[in-house]
Amino acid sequence: MRLRNVHGGQSEISPGVSDGRPLSIALGIFRLSPRGGRESLCLQLASRLEARGHKVRIMVAEDSPGLPANAIRIVHPALVAYKPERIRMFAYAFRWATRRGFDRSVAFHAMPADLALLVDNPFDQGDLSFLTRIGPRYRAFVGREKACMGPRSRTRVMGLSHAQMEPFVERYRIDPGRIAVLPPTVQPSVRRPRALTVEQRTALRAGLGAPGEAPVWLWIGLQPMVKGLDRAMEVLARSPGARLLVCGIDADNKKMQPLLRQARELGVEDRVRCLGFVPNESDRFHDILAAADLLVHPARNDTTGTVILEAVVNGLPAAVSSICGYARHVERSGAGAVLEGPFEAGRWREAVAAIMADRAAQSARGLAYGENPALYSGLGCAVELIEARLDRPWHSVVKAA
Repeated sequence: MRLRNVHGGQSEISPGVSDGRPLSIALGIFRLSPRGGRESLCLQLASRLEARGHKVRIMVAEDSPGLPANAIRIVHPALVAYKPERIRMFAYAFRWATRRGFDRSVAFHAMPADLALLVDNPFDQGDLSFLTRIGPRYRAFVGREKACMGPRSRTRVMGLSHAQMEPFVERYRIDPGRIAVLPPTVQPSVRRPRALTVEQRTALRAGLGAPGEAPVWLWIGLQPMVKGLDRAMEVLARSPGARLLVCGIDADNKKMQPLLRQARELGVEDRVRCLGFVPNESDRFHDILAAADLLVHPARNDTTGTVILEAVVNGLPAAVSSICGYARHVERSGAGAVLEGPFEAGRWREAVAAIMADRAAQSARGLAYGENPALYSGLGCAVELIEARLDRPWHSVVKAA
């Protein structure tokens, strides 16, 4: 089945209004911290909707530090201790809370709503074990997916890549007319390429613990194993002299402890430095991109891999797994390498070495690729889809690409 790509642009909807009036919009997300891709999308979309005159209420199941003023918790944490059951209860509570008083309900998980913006792949994968399938976690997650995707549902679904959405269509036989695949949701402000002198770049690298002229690799993520940090360290062990900057997670985080032990066992502990979480809109983030020579992203699973596109458009070539939804941007730009098949450290080392040998040209190609405004239109497109009348097909409001 062919899924519809959509792109932002001038639709029949005036800024901030639908049918001549602002909308009251509920956004449902289980939690807002830690701030990963889903959480960032929710907050960015809320900001854009409010800027267009809409009234936005974010509904969550868990409190977190710095919860925005327009957010409210709708599930009491004392009711259920088991997380999958809390997620099920949250889906029920969100549906109940949005029955009245809202023109639109938008979920950031696969659960019933007017619209869902999904960052996940289907939970119900064909290779799940029998024990997993009879467990409560499976029932909780798949129950939500069926309620959102099944033939009786009217939920319209926004996805981030074809690779992500095609399994949903195959598994649940969802009408492709209810699905739109968004363009990249990278913020335009993230593209800030730096033109540095040799002296400035040397100083930046020294400040990040990477002195000298040795290759500097960058890994970015909040989930070390999912995003392949252990794999990156295996490749590092085969690349004498190279250094690895780990951005997104602190050295004292419990998720990092097995990785730090691995670094010691591989003999690369002194060539790995954890930089902690760095917001992608900050000057420090762009200093790190400018200081590094390439992004290594040997992920095991990644619906998009937004960091890949953020790196490429800022002139940082990337070596990435083909499983990543945004790997296609590396191929299209010619700014890096996409590796197919099972992970092999030797093959990755060769790919990284080839990038380094042609780094200047690949960096220039990435910068040129980043001039395409469509790469930053995903959030604007999502706003148009949310504003569109629910009694009309999407293709009559937002142009197909």
